[in-house]
Amino acid sequence: MTTGYQIMTSVVFSAAFLAVFSPMPAVRAQTGTSGAVVVTNSPHVNLGDRSREVLPPNAVAADASVFMRELWSRAVAILGKKAPQTERLARFRELFQADFDGPGIARFVLGPYWRSASEQEQQEFLKLFENYVVFVYGTRLSNFNGETFKVRGSRPEGNGVIVSADLVSPGGEGPIKVDWRLVTDNGAFKINDIIIEGISMMVTQRSEFASVIQRHGGQVGGLLALMREKTKTASAAE
Repeated sequence: MTTGYQIMTSVVFSAAFLAVFSPMPAVRAQTGTSGAVVVTNSPHVNLGDRSREVLPPNAVAADASVFMRELWSRAVAILGKKAPQTERLARFRELFQADFDGPGIARFVLGPYWRSASEQEQQEFLKLFENYVVFVYGTRLSNFNGETFKVRGSRPEGNGVIVSADLVSPGGEGPIKVDWRLVTDNGAFKINDIIIEGISMMVTQRSEFASVIQRHGGQVGGLLALMREKTKTASAAE
């Protein structure tokens, strides 16, 4: 049986795997004179044009909790529905594209190698990363077993909002504590990271990808070849 922890580990990369650029300034929220949270440059995530969005802290945190509850309901509708695998994966892809900061996550997990990659390699990685998430993790999520989602609270943090929740398994296991890191994109929330029991899925995936690249002499091409093979194998098994 797939446990709640395995479900959430998979969701991320949906998940997510879950931008980059450690030398670049990250994004940090500051409270202005009006009490709004002003997003400014700080060293974790590069948001480009989003770096000056104004977020009323209390309203944003509350709206983020609503967003996560609604997202979970949509995910359950996808995961709990008995449908052909191709249909489930197509709907899972739609969910990932709509509600995850896919390009930002992809750039982050490639780390400093994003800069050394050619433009062609960057574009291929973005496509392969989405396919990797959908095929590899979407397939694993087919074992969804009725886990329930309980929001414990939310708070502004850094450049966005953290929504803290418990994932409760019907099998009686203790709740899994999950923090969802949300950023805003043109006024809409996007999931930027998932932290399960204190472990960041983005940072974990970044480390794993870096290990693959280092084993191939620091060349991104080695990782791309591996991802091509994994997505090809997953696609053939549908």
